[in-house]
Amino acid sequence: ERGRATESMKVRLGLMLSESGQAREAVEVLQSLAPGTKDVELLNAYGIALADVGQAEEAVRMFNRVLALDATNATAYQNLGIVADVQGRTDEAVAHFRLALVAFEQEDEWGPMLSVLNNLRGGDPTDRRAVEQYRSFCLLALGRATEAESALAAVVTADPTYRPGESDWSPRV
Repeated sequence: ERGRATESMKVRLGLMLSESGQAREAVEVLQSLAPGTKDVELLNAYGIALADVGQAEEAVRMFNRVLALDATNATAYQNLGIVADVQGRTDEAVAHFRLALVAFEQEDEWGPMLSVLNNLRGGDPTDRRAVEQYRSFCLLALGRATEAESALAAVVTADPTYRPGESDWSPRV
């Protein structure tokens, strides 16, 4: 738990440094965390810092890693659009910004429900199973398959004999 808190603080620090014009320091803070991570916020933050110090190709690699983990990550599409725009690749920038808008619309629809579900942890095992199950539906709808698999793993871990019935599946997923 402590390692996650430290990592989260470094991500926030990296973002703050980058936003305050201290991109080199941000790169120094974030570069040790990036290899092998699946933290999309960290990868986006690192990509922003890299772009700010003129390492556009490496920044694009970070944003593409985000999209490999979360195909509907609006921030990554937006960041790719910014990099393409700065480099004068207008058509590519427009395409990325359009994808970002679609992803933001999906977040507007599913994001609030996911926030509610994220705050409902606890209760009896049946309630926890239902929360994780519906969390996985929201994550799938947002294109966040890796996180959805983790939510489903929590359902199976809590009750290895659980098998969803037809009525348990969301009609929208």
